[in-house]
Amino acid sequence: MFLRVRRDLAPFPASVPVDLDEDTIATIADAAPLQDALRASPLVEAGSLNLADATRFTWWTPDGGTLEVHAMPQALSMRAHAHWDHVAQLFELVRGVWPETLLFDLQQGQVHDPASFRAAIERNDRELADYRARTGADR
Repeated sequence: MFLRVRRDLAPFPASVPVDLDEDTIATIADAAPLQDALRASPLVEAGSLNLADATRFTWWTPDGGTLEVHAMPQALSMRAHAHWDHVAQLFELVRGVWPETLLFDLQQGQVHDPASFRAAIERNDRELADYRARTGADR
């Protein structure tokens, strides 16, 4: 999920803080600026974006996956069924609209800025390649 934060959580990746409250989180009053940025972005090919309503959209990514986003006042909730590179691209697009946004990876218990998230993707890709090489997967 993406959250707009009012205080510094660096260095990244950081642990998800337990004291998130309205003094820490900035609300998203209107998702229209993000939808406008998506429509204008060269990342989003014609026909690959479904704006379900003012708060929900689905992006069919170039790898055949999907990113489903629901804008709520407290956060942008996301279901990712695409390569993490596309999540990183969306993250950078969101930061263009709301620069104080961070990515909260609740499964890993980490908070990322764009650089630490890209580093996590690269680390994950290396670990997967190493695993495949050791086990002979994909042969």
